[in-house]
Amino acid sequence: MDYYDPINVGPGTFSFITVVLPASLREFTAQTKGSDIEVSWLVDLEENLDHFELEHSKNGLEFDYLAELEARGTTNDPTQYLAKDFDPYDGVNYYRLKMIDFDGSFTYSKICQASIFSDRPVPQIYPNPFHSTITIEGADLNEMHYVLTDLLGQKVAIGKIGNQKYELDLSSLLSGVYILQLFENEHFVSSQKLLKH
Repeated sequence: MDYYDPINVGPGTFSFITVVLPASLREFTAQTKGSDIEVSWLVDLEENLDHFELEHSKNGLEFDYLAELEARGTTNDPTQYLAKDFDPYDGVNYYRLKMIDFDGSFTYSKICQASIFSDRPVPQIYPNPFHSTITIEGADLNEMHYVLTDLLGQKVAIGKIGNQKYELDLSSLLSGVYILQLFENEHFVSSQKLLKH
């Protein structure tokens, strides 16, 4: 397991860690974690890649520089990168990656998003990891529905919540990692990565 430290990180805004995993660049996600937002991305291989610049936006159109993270250069080893935003906007937050080569050329990732609503608590999802059933609990879930996907983005379960405390039976799923997204009247509320034993 390899660890890498960030460079030129703004004070008190982000912390980074990378862990080598058997995965490819097939996801770039942002997830609400309490009052913070966790941004992660998987890189399959790197060729002459100098560094990443993580950018942040309030409207999904105009992006500001947040932090720079050193890449591994050239490697065939898959790597997961993780950043934590300790000071997100209230509402929807948009993120994108600028991937810059040693020669100065660059490409952008797709845009991902996560939301923080300070005027109401984010629904709690537990236990995590879980074996068969998870509970979604919040003050007002009547207008919410969920979408559960695997790491390839394939939907494995969808439905309406409708109760202040809702139990979801996922015993039929194979062991692995899943992403649970919550929506209210088609508006994205939060997402959480779940591990099924």
